Amino acid sequence: MNKMVKGYLLKDRGTVVTDKSLIENAKDDEFVEVSIIITMEEIQGWNEEIEMMGLDEESEEDRD
Repeated sequence: MNKMVKGYLLKDRGTVVTDKSLIENAKDDEFVEVSIIITMEEIQGWNEEIEMMGLDEESEEDRD
């Protein structure tokens, strides 16, 4: 199974982000909206990395 998310391609750099504000000083017209397809295996890999870094514990503490 795959997950599809909206992304934004910064035309002059070939960089794709999911949040335009990550690129400082870029204007809306410098982006093209794209679709990003991410495999569940990739997402699971990210989850394992987050767990290894202990970031999942921080987010659980924030919820309490």
